[in-house]
Amino acid sequence: MVSNNLKARKREDFFDANIRLLKLAGLWVPDQGESFYWKCWYWFFNIIVNGYSIGIFMPSEFLAFGRSRRTLDDAIKNASVAVTHLLAGIKVIIWLRRRKEILHMIDVLEQKGSEYEAINDFQPAEIIKEEKSTKNFTTAAFLMLALSVSITAFSGAMAIFLTDYDKYMEYNTNPDNTTTYRYTQKLPYWAWIPFKYDSSRARFLIVIFYTCFAPFQQAWVIVGTDTLFTALISYISAQLKILCGAFKTIRPRCLRKLKMVDIQVLYDPEKLNKEMMKEMNKCVNHLQIIFG
Repeated sequence: MVSNNLKARKREDFFDANIRLLKLAGLWVPDQGESFYWKCWYWFFNIIVNGYSIGIFMPSEFLAFGRSRRTLDDAIKNASVAVTHLLAGIKVIIWLRRRKEILHMIDVLEQKGSEYEAINDFQPAEIIKEEKSTKNFTTAAFLMLALSVSITAFSGAMAIFLTDYDKYMEYNTNPDNTTTYRYTQKLPYWAWIPFKYDSSRARFLIVIFYTCFAPFQQAWVIVGTDTLFTALISYISAQLKILCGAFKTIRPRCLRKLKMVDIQVLYDPEKLNKEMMKEMNKCVNHLQIIFG
């Protein structure tokens, strides 16, 4: 039986960036042969970040509709972000329920793609390397775009908070001659806050971090889950390219395996025919696995 550690190492040959994304998103389930220390760390990290983002912040976004519905622009902004995060939560559930099937699929494809020997222009390792390079570039680009949303929202809110805060400071005199202070700057994201955050700038600063961390973390979740499936499609594309080359090079690869000289004859020896048929069956089985 192949150990989980070995499977994980093989899997990371092509999917290393995607695995790292899942780990940073708090979605990696440590049942692939990790040590007790790493298992504890992964579970602690997963529960903290997803418990906050999905368990606390996402419901608070829907609770904020009571205030955001007063104006159409605010309601649309609140709804678009809240629904995006709800879909991210659904993706998390799908990943957790189907992850073993997905990882098994990756392992099987990895094993089949490495069964063919390179010969002449047929270089399976180069095909995988080229596809991986393209996949990693698109994954990184998607991640940067996704993170830029929460980063720009946070940066904009902080820029106003640090440089233009005076216009948002309100002092109201009450009938009993007491003064009430309110800080009226808008938060970057709509969410229900369980305390009065506009009574001081310090509280407002805490809420900026409170509302911006969850969208930042959800960007990792969305990109991690989405690019895992696009990476799987990319890997299947590479497998099909390898399979095309494998079909084309059946005879020369069998000749080299049998240490026979390539001589033009009317009929190939029975030994070579049997080996080519065996190789043909292997290719057909590989094709069935891809489309099955």
